[in-house]
Amino acid sequence: MSSNSTWRLSFWPVLAFACILPLLLALGAWQVQRGVEKQAAYARFDKAVSSGAMNVNDLALEAFNRLPAYERIQVQGHYLEERHFLLDNMPRNGRPGHHVLTPFQPQNAEYLIMVDRGWRPGLAPRSTGEPAGIPRNTHEVTGMLATFPQPALQLAGKPEYEGWPRVAQFPTAGELSEALGTPVASRRLLLDENAAEGYQRDWSPPGIAPARHFAYAFQWFGLAIALIVIFIVMARPRRSKDERK
Repeated sequence: MSSNSTWRLSFWPVLAFACILPLLLALGAWQVQRGVEKQAAYARFDKAVSSGAMNVNDLALEAFNRLPAYERIQVQGHYLEERHFLLDNMPRNGRPGHHVLTPFQPQNAEYLIMVDRGWRPGLAPRSTGEPAGIPRNTHEVTGMLATFPQPALQLAGKPEYEGWPRVAQFPTAGELSEALGTPVASRRLLLDENAAEGYQRDWSPPGIAPARHFAYAFQWFGLAIALIVIFIVMARPRRSKDERK
């Protein structure tokens, strides 16, 4: 006896399946892409750590700003010893803390490089005149270039700075330039971990590791497979009682 059973397809379940499945696949593919990008960033970072430093003393600001992230550089000049920025709300391992950024004036240059000297525990001091480990007799810095940290959500409005050191959240190069009255390079310099004038430094590329992105991709693709299985089970033809006899 031939079967008269048909697939049980109705409008709303089919529409939901057609909308959700591409979304799950797209999210999985996006996480794979992010993982591949992070792998490349980690590879550039690891290569820079073990490579020699390029001297950038003769670079103009435009040429300096074209240097790629994780380029390891060396520059001679001097710190502006009384002009520290304290990047607040930078927790680490559950502990509150902040980064200390100090401008560095390269020799014969008309711009400043913000040197990230590392992380200190505790909230950034709100009172002016608080010392920030002022470096003395330092005429050369070596480190790795990196972008300025950025929040996941940028609030509107410009920060208002008063006194020194100045507490900041996520300043841009333009805001730092305005506060200092001198052009500031578009990348900060992550001070080498063996430099004496720094704080806690164990630099790594920002964001989550590549393996985490691939794990997220696996989850999204797993949900897509589960959705397909559920859809097939719910919609497949079923024989009537008479047909099963």
